[in-house]
Amino acid sequence: MARPRIHDLPKNLYFSKMAYRYKMADGKEVYLGRDKDAALRFALHANLHRNNGYTKRPASVRQKIKQLFSEEEILSLGRPYSPSVGIYFLIHEDRIVYVGQSVNCEGRIHGHTTGVEQKLFDSYHIVGCPVHKLDELEALYIQKFRPPLNLVESGKRYIC
Repeated sequence: MARPRIHDLPKNLYFSKMAYRYKMADGKEVYLGRDKDAALRFALHANLHRNNGYTKRPASVRQKIKQLFSEEEILSLGRPYSPSVGIYFLIHEDRIVYVGQSVNCEGRIHGHTTGVEQKLFDSYHIVGCPVHKLDELEALYIQKFRPPLNLVESGKRYIC
């Protein structure tokens, strides 16, 4: 095997003791063997990552798992679940388009994004209230704001 000329090799790749070697950014050497094509592919790939600021190898799955929160940390950050009871307002382009009530507002709002009851809105707001006041407050808010999606089919009356 003839010794390759220096200008034939990419940055940090060299031929020593009848084998190709690559010098990493941290000073360590990687033995690449005698296959010139494989050594060139490795060096070109490594130099590409080095030039783009990627000096470390991508993390393995085990390394990624070690970086995740521990079970104790997750348990300490947990909050008790309680569905929000109240009146919710669906808002589209800075206008209240629907007023509704629920004992689980988030779930009910999600129901408005799919299926037969699908409504067009880009944000929402929830006003909490006791269960026994839901009907009364919903009717008052509908009377106050007259949202277009609360119209009865005739198009002239609002649901109260």
